[in-house]
Order: sequence, then structure tokens, then C-alpha cells
Amino acid sequence: AARIAEKELRVKEVPISYTPRTLLQGKKLLGWKDGPAALFSILRFGILVRPRRILKAGGIAFALAALAAAAAFLPPLISDPDSFYHLTHSAIYSERGIGFSEFPWTQFSVIKEIGADLWYGFHIFGIPLAGISNKILALRLGEFSVMFVSLLILIAALRAMRVRHTLIWTLFLLFASADLLYRIGMFRPHPLSLALALALFTLLAREKRGGTLIRLFLIGFLAAWIHISLMWLPLLVVLAVLGTKAVLRRKLPWRGVISWTAGLLLGIFARPNPAGSLRLAYIQVVRLLQEKSLPLQFGVELRPFARENLVDQFIPLAIFLLAGIALYLWHSSRRPSALDARTHQKLIPA
Repeated sequence: AARIAEKELRVKEVPISYTPRTLLQGKKLLGWKDGPAALFSILRFGILVRPRRILKAGGIAFALAALAAAAAFLPPLISDPDSFYHLTHSAIYSERGIGFSEFPWTQFSVIKEIGADLWYGFHIFGIPLAGISNKILALRLGEFSVMFVSLLILIAALRAMRVRHTLIWTLFLLFASADLLYRIGMFRPHPLSLALALALFTLLAREKRGGTLIRLFLIGFLAAWIHISLMWLPLLVVLAVLGTKAVLRRKLPWRGVISWTAGLLLGIFARPNPAGSLRLAYIQVVRLLQEKSLPLQFGVELRPFARENLVDQFIPLAIFLLAGIALYLWHSSRRPSALDARTHQKLIPA
């Protein structure tokens, strides 16, 4: 029982019936030696295991911080020119107040007419960086913060799904594609939005209540407040979870969905111009993608990958995927009906 508690495995009680043995049939009596053994187990798995968990979590956080610092500070140039746009937004809020909307560089943009900010919450979080005189240093600190927080959310989501070796899977995700590694290190709200979508999926998919409603509320709030134009992604996650649970005839997490929706609405109305923000999101997500002759390369990253991209963008991922399929088929051919839970746990992430 102590080892089960240490691994945080889910225990389900089922009714049974049995006939107890008598002393003549070999029933064992507890002796005085069983007491110290029980106390030692409680000490080992109930008390001493906590410092080990803290050290392990600290080691993982340090590794992620070192990786984010290397990605942010080692390259000679800023990875994304749009980072200057976001930092300038934060500087304007710092100088003129968080309700200011007359952005000086939008004279020929619909933003001038609407007076709203798609990434309002992200720019509010960037206000401390705007006070740094060295703007290159400020952008590098911003890239570090976005990548580090996104990776922490990813690690927490994987641990909540009881995926083993979470650090290895996180590193694999980063280096599976050069394009993904490039984008997750940008000073943009996109990595945070993707990490929050994964956290939303984890909380809705697993059947656990402890603090889940509050977390879902916060995820909904941050998703709408930070990056309203990517609000469609968590909506797709919610629909996918509800659809899958309905097909499997599982209990639908309506309380969690209601909590997430409440946070989403609060995140929308916590903006200075909620209606204008929704209109800008509609223009960016729907209207601009429908335009055929735009002077700028807009929305290219949102288009589906072509066949060639599986090779030039995801060579390691494709190799690993094929290896995982081959491993699964090999196990199935050897023991078609005896794949234990541990084997499935190793194959499911692949």
C-alpha cells in the first residue's frame, strides 16, 4: 500500500467475498516485529519521499531553466522581429496606462479604427520588461520567461497524465522539429497558449476533482486575456474531450466545462475593449485567411502541412513514430493478449 501511494496510482475499490482462514488452516498472527517494519515503511514512503520529490522537481525546473536560458541568450540575434512589436506595446501601457488604445503605428490598420489589442494580457505581463533600458536584454529575458513557463506547464500536464519520464518527452518534443524549437523560444503569447491548451486537455480528460475547477477557471481566463485570437484552440480541445467521452460513454465533465467557460468570459471582459477585441480576432482568424491576394505572408503558419513537411520539418518525429509502431507490432505478435499495463504506458506516449 505504501509503494502504491508513493507512485500515486489510482486505487478503485470493488466488492469481494471470501472465507477467512482459521489458525489451524495457517492464519498468520502479527508479531512485535511487524510494528517496527510498519513504522519504517511509513517513514520511508510517507515522509522521506517528499524531500526526494522536491529535489527531483527542483532538478527538472533547473534543467528547463538552463535550456530556456541557452535558447534565449546564446544566439547572436533576436529570434523573432515581432518581439519588438510586443515589447513596444508593453512600453506604451507602462507610460500611458493599461487602458490606452491609440497606438501610433496603426494609422493604416483596422486596429486604429477599433482601438483594441489582441494580446492584451501578454502585453500587461511584459510591462516589467519595458522598464529595462537595454531592449535586447529585455527581449532575451522575455524569450527566456515565455519558454520556461511554457515548458513548466507542459511538464505539469504530462505528470498529471501519469506519463513517465516527463523530462525526456519534453526534450523530445522540443527537438522533434527545428521549427517548433524556433517558435517556442519567441517572445510571443503563442507558446503559452499552446501550453494552456494542453493543460486544459489534461484537466478535462482525467477524472479528478481536487482543485480542478479553480485551475480550469484560471486556464479559461488566461486563454482569453492573453491571446484572444487563439481562443478557438481551447474550444476545439473542449469539444474533442466531450465528444470522446460521449463515444466512450464516460461521465461528461460539465462542471469543469462550466468553470472553464466562466473563466473564458471573465478573460474577455477583463479587457478594455471586449467587443473590439472579439472583432479583431474574427478579422485575423476568419477574414484574413479568406483573402486570396494579401501583400503580406499572413497566416502561413496556420495552414496544413504538405506531404513534404513530414520529411523536412519532422524527420526525428517521423523516425520515432515509425519505431513506435514497429515496437507495438512486435509486442503484439509476441504476446497478442498479454500486453501488461506497463508496456501500454510506454507505448501510449509514442
